[in-house]
Amino acid sequence: MVTRQLWLLVLPASLDAFLWLGPRLKAPGLGRLFGFDIPPGLDAQTRLFAQQLQDSVRQAFESFNWLAWLRPALLGVPGLVGGMEPASPMGRAPLEWQVNDPATLLGITLVLAVIGIGLGGLYWSLIARQARDGRIDWVAALGRLPVVWRRMAGLALLIGLALLIWLSTTLISLALGSAFDIIGALVLILALSLLTWLLFYITFSIHGIVLYDQRVLEAVRASVWLGRTHFWSVFGLLAAFIAIDFGMRLIWSLAPADSWLWAAAIGGNAFVVAGLSMATMVFYIERVPIPGSALAPQHTQRV
Repeated sequence: MVTRQLWLLVLPASLDAFLWLGPRLKAPGLGRLFGFDIPPGLDAQTRLFAQQLQDSVRQAFESFNWLAWLRPALLGVPGLVGGMEPASPMGRAPLEWQVNDPATLLGITLVLAVIGIGLGGLYWSLIARQARDGRIDWVAALGRLPVVWRRMAGLALLIGLALLIWLSTTLISLALGSAFDIIGALVLILALSLLTWLLFYITFSIHGIVLYDQRVLEAVRASVWLGRTHFWSVFGLLAAFIAIDFGMRLIWSLAPADSWLWAAAIGGNAFVVAGLSMATMVFYIERVPIPGSALAPQHTQRV
């Protein structure tokens, strides 16, 4: 399907190219917010670990490109280039904007994430139409984009709320169990298991929104139903995709980041992620029955 519709590669490849060759948005001065005084009574190994942690956080803030929030995790356009962007091959430093005010950076990040969710909604709508109808209809996809965008933003809020509750509970549990090393380790293992379980069951929520015009909670329920009734099929699919993505990233990393060969890596990755995205859509269509209340997105007027 992807070889007949190379337009599906446009969004992931274009966003990768922008993050690779375009301007950078950085906040080098905010690394100091995570600085802390190392207690003098600590042993040498612990002091070294604390110092390395500070240095790592500071370096991450100095090098991270905050424009990467145009590709929010789980809901954005999948791709190769992230916040730790590769070097530019153009022989000159790219344009760089710096923001050192936390409130300003937070506002910019939220705007970028909302735009990224919209781009993700368009991408997944195109994938859904190709998988369901056998063709891409840009006009219909763009016409439905406001509704899809709004519902994916609602899904992002729901996921964010769940992650906030998870993080708060985990931190409180770790603090209470800090006096007992084994309890703290068990809490961490349980917290990571719970997070994995959460992500596993909501993975296909986007599919219900773009395929069957479902509202957020309807799409989440359908995704949970799919995970429960076809657990091993879903598990195998996600495990295979993670392995493929990891392996392909190793291959793309062989291309020097400061050469134009990285463009071939971007194009190849766009083809791979489009194929994987299409496979998830076909998987969903074959296993999830069309809801009786659902209408095809191009004909419905539901909001």
